[in-house]
Amino acid sequence: MTSPLDSTVLFQIGPVAITQAIVTTWAIILAKAKAAADTVAKAARKENATRAADLSAEIAARLLGRFNTAEVQAAFLAQLVEAIVGMSDSDRTALIASADDIQIITATDPEGAERAEIEQAVKDALGGTPGFRLVTDPDLIAGLELRHAHFVLHKSWRADLENILKEVENAG
Repeated sequence: MTSPLDSTVLFQIGPVAITQAIVTTWAIILAKAKAAADTVAKAARKENATRAADLSAEIAARLLGRFNTAEVQAAFLAQLVEAIVGMSDSDRTALIASADDIQIITATDPEGAERAEIEQAVKDALGGTPGFRLVTDPDLIAGLELRHAHFVLHKSWRADLENILKEVENAG
């Protein structure tokens, strides 16, 4: 049996005889190199898309932060109340009975009437009088969150932007 390296000479490059085996080897090497380059290019495109989405979210957050008005906060409070009312009766009862305080997270530090309005709206939605603690987190941009040891209700621009980022990443 003859070796593939002893196959017929297809052409010469100077003193080197180029056989079918050599041409096939070159083709395999080129195909592997192309596949590796395609993998690197795909990873780079994905990384660039992720960076662009992150930058877009950061820009949007800065722009939205300029519109954190009383009307916007009222809209987010209404969404939070709607989400609380949408919880099962047993979940609301468990929250009220819990020894752990419920944290109401706001983007800004509410004072006086606004603070009382938020607390009353959440109490009315829960149907009871749980322990509350208001906490300020400017990273919300605008909106509110209800946090407890076992769950969080997100009603904020930060949460909306995070959801949009996830959708963009999953689409890519």
